[in-house]
Amino acid sequence: MSAFVDTSKLAITEGDNTIFVKRKMDFGTKCLVEDTLTRMALKDGAVDEIQLTLGAQRLALALHNIVGWEGPDFAGVPCTHENIRRLDDTYPLFVKAQNEITRLNTPKPEDAPDPKATTDGAGG
Repeated sequence: MSAFVDTSKLAITEGDNTIFVKRKMDFGTKCLVEDTLTRMALKDGAVDEIQLTLGAQRLALALHNIVGWEGPDFAGVPCTHENIRRLDDTYPLFVKAQNEITRLNTPKPEDAPDPKATTDGAGG
């Protein structure tokens, strides 16, 4: 296992159109997603009740994992946070990209920390 995450682009294609997503979120991207979710939970600059909603999570994941697009449906439209927000959430390629972002970043059982492992660095 490497100490660094492979964040290279992964192409999600449907027909002549492609959305590029990060292969996996690194620590920095995960922090950006968390910060985005926290900012969405603020009301008038103060913590109101923090309630993380599915919509906010889906938006944050899309904003920080979609890194590009190409094809006739995207012609002349740059891949920016503003334009990601404008995507039709029923557009099949976008649905496919969101599902792939979730799949790529869902921890696998073998990635879970060993509950028997020590955390003090002294070994067993």
